[in-house]
Formats: sequence, C-alpha cells, structure tokens
Amino acid sequence: MKNGKAKVVVNGEFMGSVLVNILDKNRILVYEDYIDHESSFSKVYDLSKVNADELEIEVVAQQKLLAKAKY
Repeated sequence: MKNGKAKVVVNGEFMGSVLVNILDKNRILVYEDYIDHESSFSKVYDLSKVNADELEIEVVAQQKLLAKAKY
C-alpha cells in the first residue's frame, strides 16, 4: 500500500473468476471486486477515502483463499 493505493497482482492461470475482498479490522466488507479473467492480471485500488485504521485484502477463486495481506 502506497499513498492510500494498493496494487493486487495475480499470476497464473485459473478457471473462472476471481473475487477481491477488502475488509476493515472488524472483518466488515468495505469493497468487493469481481474479476472475470482466466489468467494473470493486476489492478490498483484507491483506498485513500476508506476510513479504516487497518485493511485486509483477500483474493478468492472457486471459494478458495489464494492470498491475503494486511495493511
């Protein structure tokens, strides 16, 4: 996370879509993004206006957690 922006990078090939969930420290969903790609992608999220002390980003595919990061 830099200047309120977070870059999510997913490398590889997978079946179906990917869900990017951004949650606050109480695990309340702040933002959800549905990515319909079948291979690698990257996206920058501007979180500068989100009023939260901590954020957690989860990347989910086929109901399986691929990765998560806390900021």
